[in-house]
Amino acid sequence: MDVNKAIIHAIDSDLKSVILSEFPMNLNNAKAIETYILKLVKGLVGSTSSSKAKLGENSSLNNLLNTQLNFVESTQKIAREWFEHNVQSMDYVGTNLIFALIDLDESVALVMFELLNKDGFIKITQNQHGVENSLVHNHAILPSTFSSIPAAFMLNLGSAELTLKYNAENKDRIESLLDCTIIANSKDSFRVVGTLVDYISEQRDEDGFKNIVKAKQVITDNIEFFDEIEPKQILKEVFEDLSDDEESIVSATFEDHNVVDMIDLKTMKRTSVAKRHRIKTESGIEIILPLDILDVSDIVDIKTDINGRVTIELKDIGKIVE
Repeated sequence: MDVNKAIIHAIDSDLKSVILSEFPMNLNNAKAIETYILKLVKGLVGSTSSSKAKLGENSSLNNLLNTQLNFVESTQKIAREWFEHNVQSMDYVGTNLIFALIDLDESVALVMFELLNKDGFIKITQNQHGVENSLVHNHAILPSTFSSIPAAFMLNLGSAELTLKYNAENKDRIESLLDCTIIANSKDSFRVVGTLVDYISEQRDEDGFKNIVKAKQVITDNIEFFDEIEPKQILKEVFEDLSDDEESIVSATFEDHNVVDMIDLKTMKRTSVAKRHRIKTESGIEIILPLDILDVSDIVDIKTDINGRVTIELKDIGKIVE
């Protein structure tokens, strides 16, 4: 994996304007910059928070596929559309869009990362009239890690495969700007499964806590034997069977949230979902149960009295060490 080209387009908070670069960055003798970009690319590809998306028929990104790409003009156009929201709302927060063409050996991908500025100071050592360490105000480009990036995408220019990073605040905006439909990733698919477990448990007047823990333990129990599991299969293992009405609700919910892919168990193994369950009470008490080493049904007993007050009993948990 190599960086063929890179360019930055930005919103300058001091000038209150969009600054579009007219030339790519000079990557000669800039190994640190290339390493930084590749670090972000690997973060996007490997993050459990990344999602796949399907381009709409009218998406402007379709024009970039399987053609000779004019890198500067194409990235300027995307940046201009990306920043349009800021311009219209007069929200000139210092923002940088790093675009890069990435050589994937058998294909090429266009990536974009949104990076926010942060006011700070850098130390400069001067030696004109004697050694002097001084501080200079600076707009640093942050973050240095992928996890703090608010938005990113990678488009394979051959296969049209689109990978996204987004958050709850910018999801709708990204789908609209790129004209794409985000497909629920494994974490989001399981969240939808959890919502359905709660709903069906309530409708059946069953213990929702026990059922959601059971759903998580389905993940834990299968993680060492299979690579993936169907979302509906988790529900079937929790409830054994689903009525016609429940089947309809499940199908409609999956469709509404674009739950179409299998849940990747290797991905889930890297998240807290497969390892623990958190109980949080309105009084502020939190209990974290390690699902991967204990059978929760053997150590936790939750009872609700006629007044709705909940009692949690922990059994055979060993000595208290802290």
